[in-house]
Amino acid sequence: MDSITDELDALGIEHCGGLEKDSAYDEEDFFSYEKIPDYEFEDVGAVVTGIDFTVNYSKLCLTSIYI
Repeated sequence: MDSITDELDALGIEHCGGLEKDSAYDEEDFFSYEKIPDYEFEDVGAVVTGIDFTVNYSKLCLTSIYI
């Protein structure tokens, strides 16, 4: 298995986020508090994390909101 998304796929667990893009630093991915009212949040049952060498404020912000 190469990543946590591969493991979730192998188990048939639906997921969002993860390694969909090669870069975590695309400008459209940046999240700020001004975007909260317009953001379309997905229904999630759990937040799972692994090692992330591209962690940034946007990822931490969204994760904390989902938790």
